[in-house]
Amino acid sequence: MLQLYYSEKNLQIFDETGEIDFHLNSDINVNQVKDLLNRTVTDFMSKNNSISYWLMQISERNSLVNNLYLDLSYITLIKKYLTDKGNIKVYTNNISIFSYYNKCAKINFKSRLTFLYKKTLTQLRPYKTLLVFVLNSFFFYCLFVQKNKARCLEDTVIIETYAGVANFKNDQFKDSYFGNLAELLRSTKGKKVLTWISFDKRPFLPLLFFIKRSINNYTKD
Repeated sequence: MLQLYYSEKNLQIFDETGEIDFHLNSDINVNQVKDLLNRTVTDFMSKNNSISYWLMQISERNSLVNNLYLDLSYITLIKKYLTDKGNIKVYTNNISIFSYYNKCAKINFKSRLTFLYKKTLTQLRPYKTLLVFVLNSFFFYCLFVQKNKARCLEDTVIIETYAGVANFKNDQFKDSYFGNLAELLRSTKGKKVLTWISFDKRPFLPLLFFIKRSINNYTKD
């Protein structure tokens, strides 16, 4: 019998003698779990072969990137101890474990309610992310887009890079990733270069106000 409880811990497993000190890499066959991950991703792909699917993290086959690998490992581990021990108690905050064992595990009312609440929040998270993106785009357009300064980008090399507060010093922009590539293209190739900056989301608006206040244009034709 599996008893499932909500906990702030990722995963704790108890048998009649106490907490089990498990080790994922040795207690389960990780190669079989990786094969299961690949088969699952392939199955998802056959049913959802679209650009939107391939942009999702769940389409990633790398076990170090896809959180599904850890979920499958936890479920496989619980299956193993459930077979070996017979009766175990599992404390976790993992929604995938709850969804998988929802119908066969013994779950008290408080834990079931908490799991359902967390599951709902997880399902709504993409819509929250989309809403934040729309609002950020709206404020950016209203505050910083100047149509009279729009430029034609034909025959222009666009360099996309990341930037944070440390990249803007002394009224100058210093690229941490590509260095002086923009100047090199201008001086040796005679190219028009536009640096497209992806900002660190934490100081998003402060950075933009700093740029607007300090420098009219960080790029040169």
